[in-house]
Amino acid sequence: MSNQLTTNEKNYLTDNFRILDNVSTEELVPLEKLVDASFVEQYLIEMKNILNTDYNFVAASQLMKRIGFVMTIPALYTMTIYNKKVNMSLANLSLVTKYKDGIWVPHLFINDLSVEEQSDHDRLIWRQRTVEELFKNLSQLITCLSAVSKVPRPILWENVAIYVYWLYETKINEETENQSNLESDFHYLIQDAPGHLFDESRNPLQMFYRPKKEDEEIRVRRTCCFYYALHVDGTCCSTCPKSKQELKKSPIF
Repeated sequence: MSNQLTTNEKNYLTDNFRILDNVSTEELVPLEKLVDASFVEQYLIEMKNILNTDYNFVAASQLMKRIGFVMTIPALYTMTIYNKKVNMSLANLSLVTKYKDGIWVPHLFINDLSVEEQSDHDRLIWRQRTVEELFKNLSQLITCLSAVSKVPRPILWENVAIYVYWLYETKINEETENQSNLESDFHYLIQDAPGHLFDESRNPLQMFYRPKKEDEEIRVRRTCCFYYALHVDGTCCSTCPKSKQELKKSPIF
């Protein structure tokens, strides 16, 4: 059943998750182009200029972090809180170049923001289809970025996974009263969803999930996203697995 987001629902996504349903003169980068190796090679040159780095692997990793946020967070939030499925096909999505305080924070333009509502009697099947569509599309992007930049797939997958954990452990807990599906959906994503939904032999969200450090209330990553390479002083993410001897740490965003 096709439907629309309510005004309040749409406003929440646009206010909190860098979602756009209307663009004017901003530069659009259709995500379906990011599964073409030739285009990705050229796009990474642009990313290196934006990020002020000489390295493809740094640009590709940071690009996947941004894409991981704008694709997974609104899609999963809408699934869990609104019981609605956004069309996350790559042909329906484009990156929009934006900056905040001089930092590149692209937004996601969703051409068609109509949604599919979940029917009460088949939510488990509907949830599986929603998760599969989202993560198989992300897998296509990861496959191409990894091939072009030589960044191992696990690093790019963990760049996505950190936002899934954040959404269910922090964002929904702090800001939303409607949490009826929270525990069930999060458990499914990190424990029960089979690898083939991600086009992987193993569920990558499960692979990187482990308890947070009690003394810091953070989950240290298993891989490094190369954020430190963007800074002369070696600043790394707050969840970085690298040595604590770095001068300072920054948030994962």
